[in-house]
Amino acid sequence: MANNILDNVKKLVGIIDKMESVSIEDDDKTLIKKIKFRVEESEFLLKSKLHEWDDNMKLFDGKHWELAGVQIPSYKADTIINKFWAAIRSLVAFETDAKPEPEVESRIDPLDEGAEGIREGARKVKDSLSYRWDTLNIPNVLTEIYYDRYIFNDGFGMYFWNILEDDVDFEQLKPREVLRSPGSTSIEDSEYIIVQKWRAKNWFEYNYPDKIKKVKFQNYKEIVSTETAGLYDTEKSERENMALVEHYFEDDIWVIRCGDVILEKKMNPFFEWRTETEQQEDMREKFGENWFETFSNWKPIKNHFIKPEKPIIQFKGYHLGGEFYSKDLPSK
Repeated sequence: MANNILDNVKKLVGIIDKMESVSIEDDDKTLIKKIKFRVEESEFLLKSKLHEWDDNMKLFDGKHWELAGVQIPSYKADTIINKFWAAIRSLVAFETDAKPEPEVESRIDPLDEGAEGIREGARKVKDSLSYRWDTLNIPNVLTEIYYDRYIFNDGFGMYFWNILEDDVDFEQLKPREVLRSPGSTSIEDSEYIIVQKWRAKNWFEYNYPDKIKKVKFQNYKEIVSTETAGLYDTEKSERENMALVEHYFEDDIWVIRCGDVILEKKMNPFFEWRTETEQQEDMREKFGENWFETFSNWKPIKNHFIKPEKPIIQFKGYHLGGEFYSKDLPSK
């Protein structure tokens, strides 16, 4: 009797633990439990969309008879004039062919000392954005995202710090790779967003070389067999060189998990959390009491965002208020 009560108490404590808010102070075991719970509740929301997206992809691929559940006898022609494919191709080209002109403004008081230098910096950033548009193949990434936007409901992208380039970078996310919290209507009001990405072994070698021995890799054939049929071609790899990485994002807390391994947990690195006083204290600890004599031009780091944000961008299609996903074009 006592053992049964103790077991029930332990189960109840476990349920309460995983439902509590994610904290940067959590140990790895607790973090894994909490993120697994959130993945499960988010994947349930995604299930209905997966079937819808599979059907949309069949329409785009010209598999209309298969979508309609009609089997054409082998002696009859099954030629399809796929006007949907042509329409999508035209829409994507219309929206992505023109190169945008970036505008970078400096939020300063014109009378401040050094204002002209800041304005010059803003001009350099503008020129850099234009240059990187061409060198990083951003048009190709946006084209892929816009195909998702029209074939499915929305397109998604994620910006991140590329340690190889030592600069901010941007990658496409397939809609099925993005999990949202229940009840959310946008990236902004979502309690959390989880991005599930299959990563090759060299990604771990570049980003987490000290954790790579703890990661359990799979071969590509196993990965394909776990996906919903229809969107992925079957490939085979004899080597175990892929692993599923889950990027957990709240506005302020970021956790990167692979199986039972926490690769990283940190406060949002694109937001300055320290006050001006705290920044001065850090400088004093690093460079001594007279640090300001050496760094006479020092200025505190200021945030350009009003609040911390998740690094996910949703390219909305035919979006209605109060719903997370836009209306898809194929069903219309």
